[in-house]
Amino acid sequence: AFDVLEIPKGFEFVGWATLFDKAIPETLPERDVEYKAILKIADINPTLDAPYSNQIDFSPNNLTFTANHQKFDGIEYKYQWYLDGIAMGNESEVSFKTPDVGDHKLKVTVTASSQWTNSVSKNVTYDFVVNTATLTSINATDCTFEYDGKAHNIAVETMVGDKVEYRVDGGDWSSSLNIVNAGEYPVYVRLTRKNYHTYETATPIMLTITKKVVSGTIVTKTISYGDSLPTSYKVNYSGFVGTDDASVFSGDIVFTASAKNSLTL
Repeated sequence: AFDVLEIPKGFEFVGWATLFDKAIPETLPERDVEYKAILKIADINPTLDAPYSNQIDFSPNNLTFTANHQKFDGIEYKYQWYLDGIAMGNESEVSFKTPDVGDHKLKVTVTASSQWTNSVSKNVTYDFVVNTATLTSINATDCTFEYDGKAHNIAVETMVGDKVEYRVDGGDWSSSLNIVNAGEYPVYVRLTRKNYHTYETATPIMLTITKKVVSGTIVTKTISYGDSLPTSYKVNYSGFVGTDDASVFSGDIVFTASAKNSLTL
């Protein structure tokens, strides 16, 4: 006679056996024999909780996935996640940065084990595609410098790997503006970033270089009474930048002066 067997939740009954027999023999021996129930872990039927469409626009944010299934007392559950074949984590939930644009496969292996029976493993996979994202803006604003003889560019906030190009209205794209001379320059910016569509500013950003103030002092001349007035004067300048000198000026310097007689006794 056999007692009624109460099978723990999460297990299935396979049969009876002893330590020596894998199954009940047709003829029972004439002695007391203790038989044990053979159990196995029921199918764990895990699912992968993916709170996204399988078409994901690239984002700097993390993606989070969860392995869901029923859990029962007496059974230990272990997890191993793989993204494109690379191990990612061993908890029931995994979080990772959005991968690069392209096709990807996420897999989780759920293993259920118990001291009473062999372990059972089940794989769940999720195929998804990361699509090229769109930049909606860049961090760059109008800027103004005073002429200092150095080249100036529009300052653009970038990330590692970004490619920035500039174009003055009507010109070609270039990796650097190198604008030196004073003036107002309407500049367009083009930014190329991995996993994003190329971004171009629709309206120009103004780069303004104001003129540098240079001071000049006319060197005083002295003549004797009756001499003709001087026709040329020397000017001492201050405020030039770098190797600049009076040759950068165009036109003539105009000033007024009055000559006075003097008498020394």
